[in-house]
Amino acid sequence: MTKEKTYIFYGCSGDESKDWSTLTGSDGSQSQHRLLSQHFDCSPNAEAPEEGYRLSEYKNDPSAYSRPLNKREAAGSTHHRPGPWVVTRVESYLPDLPVGTEYTEVVMCWCDYQPLLEADNPWIEMIMPNLADAPDEMLELMGLKPEQYAAVRDGSLFERESVGV
Repeated sequence: MTKEKTYIFYGCSGDESKDWSTLTGSDGSQSQHRLLSQHFDCSPNAEAPEEGYRLSEYKNDPSAYSRPLNKREAAGSTHHRPGPWVVTRVESYLPDLPVGTEYTEVVMCWCDYQPLLEADNPWIEMIMPNLADAPDEMLELMGLKPEQYAAVRDGSLFERESVGV
């Protein structure tokens, strides 16, 4: 069973528009923080972010994409770029839990708000493969059944409920 690492990113300074939350320590002490993001990683060689790591930001703008998007593609993020939050401190905690628990490590990352100049930080298109031209081998690797291939290629499978494999 793969164990999950949890990465929690907090804003320490900068953008005051973010919501504040109160964290209560095991000793009852309280501190104010802004939860920016939380990530889970089950990959076997996952490494914690280092100081200087910049969180990415995403947007949805199907009209600015280089090709027409189907309904499913247009519903998600279409562009990304380096975001304004930079990791300035990292602390890693190994839980004192019995064998077989879900988490192997919790990593807390504190971030400062250091926005980049808009002119120097363009939005980049997310890579979305066009499944209309996907070979059968690719669809098979995705866990699809041969009877689903035509519906995937014409986009109609994704306009219904989720793909059953």
